[in-house]
Amino acid sequence: MQIATTEAKTNDDIINKYFNVMQTEINPNYNYIKVNRNTLTMFSRFHKNNKLFTKMKRKDILSYLNSLRKSDEIDPLHKWIGTSNLQVGNLTRFFNGCIVRSDSSYVPNFLRTFNLYCCVYL
Repeated sequence: MQIATTEAKTNDDIINKYFNVMQTEINPNYNYIKVNRNTLTMFSRFHKNNKLFTKMKRKDILSYLNSLRKSDEIDPLHKWIGTSNLQVGNLTRFFNGCIVRSDSSYVPNFLRTFNLYCCVYL
């Protein structure tokens, strides 16, 4: 699934095109769409909708993922890790599957080998 983002002016355009293509190719469940759309919307809002997905760097994605972390006092059972791992999976699928730059397909290097971001915590 690849979406040319050269004509997209906002992240909302990119998200809508992503789900239109996804609907055509795999016909996903409503809840699957809802969770993925929520992840991408929250990610875009975290950066105040100022930066296109195609311009995102490693530090932008990691800053968002780090914002999901919770302290031991707030979450002693570390339930935030499951949420963070879900977000990692959704973002990985999104960047691997659809973000294309004009010169070549773009997948942030660290997302290619990104395994369970929060499985080890201190």
